[in-house]
Amino acid sequence: MNTIKINGNLRESQGKKSAKHHRRNGVIPCVLYGGKENMHFTVTENEVKTLVYTTTLNKASIKLNDKDFDAIIKDIQFHPVNDAISHIDFLELVDGQLLTTKIPVEIKGNAKGVKNGGKLRVKMRQLAVKCLPKHLISSILINVKKLKIGDSTRVEDLEYEGINFMDPLSNPIVSVVKTRVYVEEDEEDEDAETTGTTTESGAEGSEGSKEGDSKESPAVATEQKA
Repeated sequence: MNTIKINGNLRESQGKKSAKHHRRNGVIPCVLYGGKENMHFTVTENEVKTLVYTTTLNKASIKLNDKDFDAIIKDIQFHPVNDAISHIDFLELVDGQLLTTKIPVEIKGNAKGVKNGGKLRVKMRQLAVKCLPKHLISSILINVKKLKIGDSTRVEDLEYEGINFMDPLSNPIVSVVKTRVYVEEDEEDEDAETTGTTTESGAEGSEGSKEGDSKESPAVATEQKA
C-alpha cells in the first residue's frame, strides 16, 4: 500500500464561514477523525492531488505541528460547478483499532468468455470492508481469466486475510454476459438446424411419393449412394 506524505496546517477557527474563507485563499479545509481528538487543518490542492485522483486506496502520512499521523480518506466533497475539492475528511489509522472503508476493485486478465463473444460487466467498483489497519490493501484484485459466458465472481468468492467484506455475499462483482451478437448467432444456429431438419423431412416424403424422379435433392441423392 502506497504512502503519500502531506503537510497540513492546523486551523484555529472552524465552521462554514471559516471553511469558505480558507477556500477563497486557495487551501482545502480538512478534518482528521478517529484518534484521541478531531483535528482541523488545511492543505493545498497540490498536496492531495495524487491521493484523491487515483484508482487505488492509498495511505496518507499527514504532518501536523511536527507530528505524523497515518490516515486514509474517509470522505471528499467537491464544488458542484467546477468540481474543485472543497473539503476532505480523513480517518486516522490506529493500531489494533478496527475500521470500515471502501477498497477499489481491480480487474486482471482477459476472460475466456469475452474471447468467445461475451461481454465483461463490472457491477461493483468498490467493496465495503472492515479490518485492522495492518490488513488494508490498495485494491481488491480479481482475475477474470477463467470466467466463461454466464460466469460471475461474487463477494463470497473472495479470500483476503484479515478482511471482512460488508456487502451481501451473493452480490456479483464482475460477470461475463451474452452480447446481442452472440444471442443472434445462437438464434441463427437454431434456425439453421430447424431448416435442415425440415428440408430433410420433405426430401424423404418426396422420395416416397416419386421414387426414381431425376430431380431428387442432394440430400436424397447422398442417402441413396450410401
